Order: sequence, then structure tokens, then C-alpha cells
Amino acid sequence: MILNGYDTFLGSKFKISDSVPSTLKMLSTTNRLEKINSNGVYGVNHENGDMIKPFVIPMTLEDYRKNRITVLDQRIYLNTKGQIVNPHEYEMMEVASVLQQKVASGDKSIIRLALPAAIIGYVKAISLKLTKNAGLSMSQKMDLDIILAHYFVCLQNTSDDDYIFVSQNVINKALKYKHNTTLPIIEQIGFINTLKDLVEAIKTYPTLSSLNKLDVGGCGGR
Repeated sequence: MILNGYDTFLGSKFKISDSVPSTLKMLSTTNRLEKINSNGVYGVNHENGDMIKPFVIPMTLEDYRKNRITVLDQRIYLNTKGQIVNPHEYEMMEVASVLQQKVASGDKSIIRLALPAAIIGYVKAISLKLTKNAGLSMSQKMDLDIILAHYFVCLQNTSDDDYIFVSQNVINKALKYKHNTTLPIIEQIGFINTLKDLVEAIKTYPTLSSLNKLDVGGCGGR
């Protein structure tokens, strides 16, 4: 699976400048990205990010050594002194960054071993930002949660599998949403295992019209 910055940037209703991924690669080339952990996750802070517009959801791209890395915009959670001002959201987004990096690098072991927990972390991190940005109601947030979780389940399956049955049960275990709530949504959006398809599913879902301007910049998913 190929993840890239535009594909993973689900949190903004505004198109990202094409310069963002190229600038991140330049910072990587000059070793100016902050290394957050040893899993290949790096950060943009107030010191190195002056040329980059804010981005909510982590971006995954290849660095100058052709290694896949994931970059988190820390500026959203840090003050100008480098102190974390929203530790709860920051921790969730860091977990999401690690999960995204592992999947992008082909390591799905952590997801298979703890799929419900991984779904909770992934869904909460993205849904929280989108819900705030678009002012979603609790009912709309539930629909969004189900679509995000269903996408995550599809990443572990193929269209030939009984993905509807699997998705219902995993979502019920992870998010406690009942089958009669998840089934109509899953059946409507079908099998989605690329980020382009995920964004399209969110944009076109009837109850999520306030998210119809989500943009992935025309970049590929798989």
C-alpha cells in the first residue's frame, strides 16, 4: 500500500499546496526534521516548519534515501517554546503516526494482533479533527467513525473476503456500534482499501455534506 501526504491529509477542508511534500523532502535531505521515535516518524516544529503550511493528519512520503517516513505537524500541539499544550490530542496523533508508518512500511503485525485497539486509535485521531473542523453532530460523527473503521478493516482484507461480516464484528468490538447501525453504511460504501476511496466515501456520504470539500490533491492510493 502506498500512502502519501495528500492521501493522508484528511483533516483540512482546504487544498494543500503542492510545495508541502517537496518541502518536507528537502527538510529530510538536510536532516532538519525532528526525529520523534525510531519507527521512522518525524516532526515539523516551529523552528523547522516556517516554510510549510499547517497539516492536520500525518504525511507519509519517501525521504532522500528512498526510505518511507511519516511526518507529524507538531506545531498544532506545541507552543512557540516547544511545550506540548494539548497532550491528549498529541499522544493520539503520535500513535496514529506510528500506525500509519508501520502500515506504509508493510508491517501490519501490530494491527493484526491488536486490530480493535488500532482502530480506536486511528478513528479517534482523525475523527476528532474532522468533527471539530466541520462541526459534526454526534450522529454524523458516528457515521464518520464507521466509515473510517471500515476502511481500516478493509486494509486487512480483500474484496473476495466476507469483508462486510468481518467489518461489522470488528467495528462492534472496537467502537461498540451495533450491527444494524454499521451494516447500512458498510453496504452503501462497499469495499474501500485506498485512501482516495476513503476520502470519496466521506465526501459523498449523505449525512456528511459538510465534509464534501475534503481534498487529496489528485495523488494515488495504491
